[in-house]
Amino acid sequence: MKPVKLSDATSINNNQQYIVILPLGSTEYHFNKLPYCVDTYIAEKTALWLAEHTEDLPDNYKLLLLPALPYGSSDEWLDWPGTISISVKTYYDLISDIIGSIERKLFVKGYIVINGHGGNYSVIERYAHRFWQEYHKPFIIIDIWRTAGELGLRYCHACCTEIELYELLNNTGSKEKCDDENIEYTGLKGRYADLKAGSSGYIEPRLLISRLKDLFIEAIKIIIEATPDNH
Repeated sequence: MKPVKLSDATSINNNQQYIVILPLGSTEYHFNKLPYCVDTYIAEKTALWLAEHTEDLPDNYKLLLLPALPYGSSDEWLDWPGTISISVKTYYDLISDIIGSIERKLFVKGYIVINGHGGNYSVIERYAHRFWQEYHKPFIIIDIWRTAGELGLRYCHACCTEIELYELLNNTGSKEKCDDENIEYTGLKGRYADLKAGSSGYIEPRLLISRLKDLFIEAIKIIIEATPDNH
C-alpha cells in the first residue's frame, strides 16, 4: 500500500478516513559512529517501510504519514556538543499541537507513533492517556528500542544493532565487522553513571523489523475495530 506522505502532498482529501502515522526521532551525538539525526532517520524509514508493506487495508482507509519530528527529549546526551533536547513540557505540548491540528479538519480513526528515540517514550506515553480522554480513539505507540529490548537488547546507543539497522534501511552495508563495548545492564532505572556507546545484547535488524511489522499490523487492526466507519 502506498501511504499519503504529507511532506509530498499538495492537498489532502478530508472526505477520507485516515490512520495517521507519526515518526518521532531526535538530534543527538552518536559517538562519531552515526549521524546526529540517525534516530529520526530510523523512525521515518521504518514508518514508511511499515506503511508500504501493509496489505488488506479496507478501501475506505488511507495511511497518512506525517513528517518525522527531528527533535526529542534528549537531556541524557546534553553533555555532548550538538545534541538538541526539547523540555518535557514543550515536547508534550508540541505533540498535542500536532495532533490537534490534524484533528481539526480530517477524519482520523487513530494514530500510530513510531518512536526512534528512547528518551521520548515517557512523554508520549503520558500524552496517550490524555489523548484518549479527549478524543476517545486509539493512540498506539510502537517504540523501536523497547521492542528490541523485548527481543533481548537491553542497552544500545551507537551499538552494532543500531548501526546495522541504519545500514539496512539505508541500503548500505559496512565492510568492517562491527564491535560493541559490552555495557553491563542492571535493570535499574535512573542515572548513576556517564552514558556511553555500546550495548547489552544484540538483535539482528531483520528480526527487529519483522517484529515491528507484526506490531504495526496489530495496531491497525485495533484502530479499525475500535471506532465506527463514519464522520
